[in-house]
Amino acid sequence: FCLLTATIMSQGQQPSHYFLGQDELSGLDVYDLHQDSDLHYWIATNNGLYKFDGYDFIEVSSEEMTNTSVFHFVEDYEGGLYCFNLNGQIFRLEGDSCIIHYEVPDSLKSSYFSYEFDNQNKLTLATIALFQVDENKNIEMIDRPDGGSYSAMYRKKDGTLVFYTTADRKMCELRDGEIIKKEIDHGLILEHGYPVFSYFQDKEVAYS
Repeated sequence: FCLLTATIMSQGQQPSHYFLGQDELSGLDVYDLHQDSDLHYWIATNNGLYKFDGYDFIEVSSEEMTNTSVFHFVEDYEGGLYCFNLNGQIFRLEGDSCIIHYEVPDSLKSSYFSYEFDNQNKLTLATIALFQVDENKNIEMIDRPDGGSYSAMYRKKDGTLVFYTTADRKMCELRDGEIIKKEIDHGLILEHGYPVFSYFQDKEVAYS
């Protein structure tokens, strides 16, 4: 019995493994990974987008892409999948194609920005200002502070968007196009940092 147990333990210490994409993604910086409803994997890299369909890695290109480093996959409420680059271009991913969905105008661009879809499925962006984009690509301005910037937006289970603004040094909640700003304990935040919002044990938490 002891010999059998030792043999099983020895075998259990050497599980089989497989390196997915070891050759296909060699030399690339991977910034984000997302599995869609069809169980396909989307990979955001410094050299553009890649899709893994379970068998092959497919490079997904776009002639409209002005910067090949892409980041941060986001799904809307209809299952559409999006990513963005630092030139302010937001792309919608359809099949094996990448189509530009919206481009931030020069007057609202910043070196860092965040985007999400709110509870009404409106594209919401935080750059030097906070604004939404309707179906006709018209801008609906929500908040434009004098200086400062916004943290990455976090979408709660009910669709409310939560983020932090350095201009007011407050936590913000956006729902139904209305913004509510709340005081936050700044002893928990680095002097020049942002709190990061997440979900833990049925509660929203912030940490820095």
